[in-house]
Amino acid sequence: MTEPVVYVSTWKVKEGKFDAYARLHERLANTVRELEPRVATFVAFANDAGTEVTGIHVFADADALERHMGVLADQMGVLADDMGVVTDLLAPGHIDVYGTRPERALAMDRPLEDSGLPFTVKTRFVGGFTRGRDG
Repeated sequence: MTEPVVYVSTWKVKEGKFDAYARLHERLANTVRELEPRVATFVAFANDAGTEVTGIHVFADADALERHMGVLADQMGVLADDMGVVTDLLAPGHIDVYGTRPERALAMDRPLEDSGLPFTVKTRFVGGFTRGRDG
């Protein structure tokens, strides 16, 4: 069985940027929905004040995450060395990663980790499953 990879990331929304973030997330979600059938979950939730968001992304396996990194770069301009499209709207909070990240994801995450952003990584898969909404 292949192991899923899960990201749970919480960010502070910069003042006055919630609506712009919501539009960016809608573009991201539509792109992922259309181009990445192996992404099981791609959702975000905000607090009532719109000052903090948490994204939950579930990838079928490391290969699906690797493809996702390529789609982010090619379609959305999100690059390992230039996260400006995100950091213009959001300030770091913390990121939790469950599963083994492929090299491209490690490269994207490295500048965030190096900046001191709290990262928790748990690579030891104990078991379980993911299921599509219709399954």
